Amino acid sequence: MRIRTKLFLAVLALAVPALLLVGTLSYLGSKTALERSTFDHLTSVRADKANQIRDYFRRIRAQAAVLSKSRTVVEAFRALEAGYAGLEQHPLTTVQRQAVARYYREVFVPQLSAHTETRVDPSKLLPRDAAELYLQYWYVVANPNPEGKKSLLEDPGDGSAYSADHRRYHRLLESFGKELGYYDIFLIANDGRVIYTVSKEVDLGTDLLHGPFSGSNLAVAFRQIRHAGPHARPLLVDYARYAPSLGQPASFMAAPILDGDEQLGVLAFQIPIDDIDRITTSNRKWRLQGLGATGETYLVGHDFKMRSNSRFVLEDPERYAQVAAKAGASPAELRQIRDFGTTILVQEVKTAPVREALAGRSGTMIAHDYRGVQVLSSYAPLNVEQVNWVILSEIDTAEAFAPIHKLARKLGFRLAALLLLVLAAAWYSSRRFVAPIVELDAAAQRVAAGDKDVEVPVDRSDELGRLARNFNHMVLAIRQNEDELKRKAEELEGVPSVILRWDTEGRIRFINPFGLELFGYREEELIGLRILDTIVPNTPEIEENLERMIANIADDPAAYENDESENRTKDGRSVWMAWRNRPIVDEDGRLREILTIGIDITERRRIEREIAEQKQLLENTLESLTHPFYVVDVEDYSIKVANSAARALGPPSAGTCYALTHGRSTPCDGEEHRCPLAEVTKSGTPYTVEHIHPDADGTPRYVEVHGYPVFDENGRVIQMIEYSLDITERKTMELQLERAKDAAEAANRAKSTFLANMSHELRTPMNAIIGYSEMLAEDAEDEGLDEMIPDLEKINAAGRHLLALINDILDLSKIEAGRMDLFFETFDLKQMLDEAVATVTPLVSKNGNQLLTEYDESLGRVRLDLTKLRQALFNLLSNAAKFTKNGTVTLAARREQRGGEDWIVLSVTDTGIGIREDKLERVFEEFAQADDSTTRDFGGTGLGLAISRRFCRMMGGDITVTSELGAGSTFTIELPARVDALEVARAAAKQAPEEAPTEPERTAESARPPGRPILIVDDDPHSRDLLRKTLEAEGFGVVTASNGEEGLRLARELRPALMTLDVLMPGMDGWAVLQEVKADPELAGTPVMMISIAGEKDLGYTLGAVECLTKPVDRGRLRQLARRYAREAGGGHALVVDDDEGIRSLFERALTADGWTVDLAENGAVALEQAKRHRPDLVLLDLMMPVMDGFEFVMRYRRLEGCKETPVIVVTAKDLDEAEREHLLGGVERIVEKGALTRAELLRQVRELVSRCTVPDDDGEPEASGR
Repeated sequence: MRIRTKLFLAVLALAVPALLLVGTLSYLGSKTALERSTFDHLTSVRADKANQIRDYFRRIRAQAAVLSKSRTVVEAFRALEAGYAGLEQHPLTTVQRQAVARYYREVFVPQLSAHTETRVDPSKLLPRDAAELYLQYWYVVANPNPEGKKSLLEDPGDGSAYSADHRRYHRLLESFGKELGYYDIFLIANDGRVIYTVSKEVDLGTDLLHGPFSGSNLAVAFRQIRHAGPHARPLLVDYARYAPSLGQPASFMAAPILDGDEQLGVLAFQIPIDDIDRITTSNRKWRLQGLGATGETYLVGHDFKMRSNSRFVLEDPERYAQVAAKAGASPAELRQIRDFGTTILVQEVKTAPVREALAGRSGTMIAHDYRGVQVLSSYAPLNVEQVNWVILSEIDTAEAFAPIHKLARKLGFRLAALLLLVLAAAWYSSRRFVAPIVELDAAAQRVAAGDKDVEVPVDRSDELGRLARNFNHMVLAIRQNEDELKRKAEELEGVPSVILRWDTEGRIRFINPFGLELFGYREEELIGLRILDTIVPNTPEIEENLERMIANIADDPAAYENDESENRTKDGRSVWMAWRNRPIVDEDGRLREILTIGIDITERRRIEREIAEQKQLLENTLESLTHPFYVVDVEDYSIKVANSAARALGPPSAGTCYALTHGRSTPCDGEEHRCPLAEVTKSGTPYTVEHIHPDADGTPRYVEVHGYPVFDENGRVIQMIEYSLDITERKTMELQLERAKDAAEAANRAKSTFLANMSHELRTPMNAIIGYSEMLAEDAEDEGLDEMIPDLEKINAAGRHLLALINDILDLSKIEAGRMDLFFETFDLKQMLDEAVATVTPLVSKNGNQLLTEYDESLGRVRLDLTKLRQALFNLLSNAAKFTKNGTVTLAARREQRGGEDWIVLSVTDTGIGIREDKLERVFEEFAQADDSTTRDFGGTGLGLAISRRFCRMMGGDITVTSELGAGSTFTIELPARVDALEVARAAAKQAPEEAPTEPERTAESARPPGRPILIVDDDPHSRDLLRKTLEAEGFGVVTASNGEEGLRLARELRPALMTLDVLMPGMDGWAVLQEVKADPELAGTPVMMISIAGEKDLGYTLGAVECLTKPVDRGRLRQLARRYAREAGGGHALVVDDDEGIRSLFERALTADGWTVDLAENGAVALEQAKRHRPDLVLLDLMMPVMDGFEFVMRYRRLEGCKETPVIVVTAKDLDEAEREHLLGGVERIVEKGALTRAELLRQVRELVSRCTVPDDDGEPEASGR
């Protein structure tokens, strides 16, 4: 092979790799620089958008915090909540209810289904209660405005209080929403009811806790704010589809509505997605952000779904749908994209950058996006108000690397040209000696090693010389290309800034693509033209400034480094730019060009202008406030901000809070009034205090001062916002209300007193009628006058029937007057039911009926008012027996769980005549039955069921009925098993004594009457006579007293075995006598039996009575009690205290017949004197007596020596309130209703009480035992 060929091949082997290596290194270096520059720009855009989004939601949170505490919102909430509560009194008609259902079925649900691609059942969304139904009819369905304009309705004209308040506040709340850019504003009560909305959609009135939208993100925000408490900061929830807004994406900011420290409810803003879209898309001006034709910024939620729109769906929805289909989008997603042109909450983005950001990492990478296209991506997690998103800025790699691809082609052409030159040089060098070739080879190797400063000496004029020159030209071209690439890279680094080079004549030499796009020019329209004629307004002032800059910037660059100016685009738009200027000088320091880099600050200037306007608006608002408002510094008490109303408080020169409000020269010492500033600084919480300040005329005015802390970034209180409210009128109204309340309470006490006295006056005559009829019937039986017995029994039965009617009427009156007390005790439910069944069985069998029972095994113990439950159950059983013949009556009982609480359900079912369906509720009305024929056939007053239902409702339950005419009825009692919350407060020590087991009535053979007498104290001569005869007929010695004083005197003298006391007596009443007896050591052990009206048992026990009987007194009951409390040996001494002579006589006779010695007293004073002379073994005491009533008697009697343990039985016709019951605590053994017991039962209880208080001493003699 010839050497020329070898040289040619050698040169070729060296030159080609060298050129390729240089080209490759240049290409890779340029690509890396461009990639880094692009990533830096994407990261800058991403960070800027993230800050804008945070600022946007931070502003919303601040607005929510301010509005939720504003007086306007508080007043509107209170008014609308009160109006909402009153809507139950405005029921809709059937037509109106049907209109609401039709609206859901034909309007709302079809629209919702179309927007959400789901099938919706209208019945599951319909309003569930009257108030919600009412609001949706008047404000949504009957609203004449079209959909989306429902908020224009201020008052539907329905005449409700709610609508009046709505008209008052709606425009103001609507203006808040419009000015602040919210889709809707909600006022939500603490129970979850949406009592107001601006937009008037189907969420108006709904229950966010249990209603159809309880699973919405609005409900989530409400529950979290409600549980967080009144000091919770406003809460943001993530965007989700919101059904009342036809499934549109919505986020909510919620804050507690506060009145001081009281959380009234929750204020919520519905935030549309549009503002977030405007931020991420830069109002669809992606190019101005340097994102070119494929760049975009978007948000992704934790569920991998977009929270802002894709750029590509906004530009061409149909084309994007095709791309999404290829990327694997579902048919439902494609329909949403095509029909509504959105990817929000539709497009899933499960790309590598999203996964990295959701894992908490930020960075950049080249990856495939949700379209399957390769992009440059800058990603980061974004936490906004505790909501976690991902923010990404991306651009297609095809667009991002387009410049470098263009550069690669240009470099390839140049390298090819150089290669040809090298080949030519190699060809020609083959004709020269090898030495020059070796030299060139060495030079080529240096170039390949990266040394671009190589220069081959050109000292020949032949082919080798030309080759050397060409080689040098090649190296120079490579160096120039690299310099060009570096300069291009530096220019690209400033994107998205405007990069501008202009000469000393002000002519533009270079402007980057971003600048061309921003100002709207093509490159050929600007290059070579003066700045003043194009992008800068040509004014004398601006021209002078430019000339000054050109003349001085080389010597003083810092003076002209930064500048802001208003510029003009080609189409005349104003663009504010922030410029950074740098001089470009030659080696002699002379100015050649000026490099200017600018950024668009138009948006910043707009925001600054808005901030200034908002500041002015705030200042104007403060000045418009009529009450003083100012801001105080905690360090020196200086006033930082004050409105005119605040400045008017003190002298014009006042610069501190104490000088302004009090005219002081030193800080307040807090002695007269607590200082709000000191309290707020100490606690860090808002503080409110009331002061009295004189007005301009010196008149004292009540002022409510509010102080709110302002914190620095470390949480330290640095300032306090304070304002004052004149509350003089409110204070005056409170005083008037207090006086009105006192007057109303006085009237109620008068009514209560009248009711008690009336019950006594009605029942006292009945005592004589029933008592004497019983006594005469016994006498007739003893004397063989059998023909008189039926008539006397009819008189007795009629009297008891009339007494029952009086009791029902008085019970009803007490319920309506609010004086019916409940007395709860824990008892075995099954035992009570068995007792009731045993009692009512004879009545059921009377009509040939069969009584069946069906009990659950888990009935257990309950805590209820036993007496009232038993009365209600007796009423139902007796009614069933009365209206059923030859059938069955079934009593069923079960225990069940309701809402986490135990309930008992008692049902009485009969197979009787039944009730017509339209008459079912009538049976619970007072003085009403199913129809007139029922009253004629079966009798009755129509009060029993009415009173029974009232009793059950007082205990938190109810009575209901189902019936079929001719087939029977079922009445059901439903009550909570424990009614602690309704229990009337009582003294902890008060416990009604448990009755000892009832002993069988003793005959003359089985037991002798006690030796000491029984003392009867009653101001009613008939009562005294009846009692005396009843007891004497049993063999008791009886002493009577017509008043409390006499009863006490006889008790002290006789030391009776038992005392009976009437409650109401003139002078010293039964209660006073009872107290005296229990206070006397000699009489304290004497059993006392109180005799008065039903319902005073607790009062009698409270004063120390051993028993309480209710007038008219059952003589059998009186005998039982007398025997119970009489001493077993030597007879018993009873003291009967009653102002009714008939009662005294009745008791005396009953006890004397039982072997008692009886003293009678017509009032408490007489009874006390008797007790002093003869200490009784038992006291029967009426409460309502002249001179000294039963209350005072008990108090004084218990003070007498030896009388503290004497059994006292209260026999009263008086209705007692709780205070009177407390008054009797520990003083009586038993309270018995007059007329409630037979003669035998009365005597049984007397014996029982006396015997229970009697124990033998060491000598075998009986003595009173302590109780």
